[in-house]
Amino acid sequence: MSDSAANGWYREGVKQQKSGNLEQAIQAYTEALRLDPSRAMAYCNRGSANLHLDKLEPAMADAREAIRINPYLALAYNLRGNVYNSMGEHDMAVQDLSRAIMTAQAGEGRPNWALQFIRVLRLKPRVAGYLSDRGTAHRSAGRLNAAISDFTQAIQAEKRFPIPYNNRADAYLATGALDLAIRDLNQALKLDPGFAVAYVNRATANAMLGQHDRIQRDVDAAVSLGIDRQALEDMLKEIRPRRRQKA
Repeated sequence: MSDSAANGWYREGVKQQKSGNLEQAIQAYTEALRLDPSRAMAYCNRGSANLHLDKLEPAMADAREAIRINPYLALAYNLRGNVYNSMGEHDMAVQDLSRAIMTAQAGEGRPNWALQFIRVLRLKPRVAGYLSDRGTAHRSAGRLNAAISDFTQAIQAEKRFPIPYNNRADAYLATGALDLAIRDLNQALKLDPGFAVAYVNRATANAMLGQHDRIQRDVDAAVSLGIDRQALEDMLKEIRPRRRQKA
């Protein structure tokens, strides 16, 4: 009975999390864990919700408990790595995110050749996400070449994933490779026309290129997706055009 109830609360948590109701999701996962404290995925999901709410200590506690329960769960290392990155512990983040990548590639401790084909199909987008997160940790630490390498590997693993295109573009902006940044942002927005941050980054790239006639369209698109117009326009006014650099 308690197992059935725990399943119900876990499913409710997933539902609320997918709908963006993070506090409700946390409450549901907490009830599921009260009934069944052995659910590593419930700790991972609750930790992710806590992280998105910037509750770093509870998120770290959930990640550590998930790892304790299942030391072969790549998602748990990915969560802990992202929490470390949010805490400013970038080297610890890279260490955990590398562990997530290696664990996922190894099949999360469950070698079963009969399921190998299915596992490989699921592996590519998952590892792409972990690579992109590790790239973000490198970017936060100022290691631009390492970040670009990870974002590139993420794109190679899953070409339909828009986030690493945007993130690689951000790193290119920092290196001055503006044409490459524009190319990546165009691809990110082709894959996800509702990607607000990519519009902001493309407006930034065009401002750095001195292409002011191209900026307004992206500003309008970003604002329509929830970005504050005044803050964005004030930021763009501070940008001085740079000379193009191709890599």
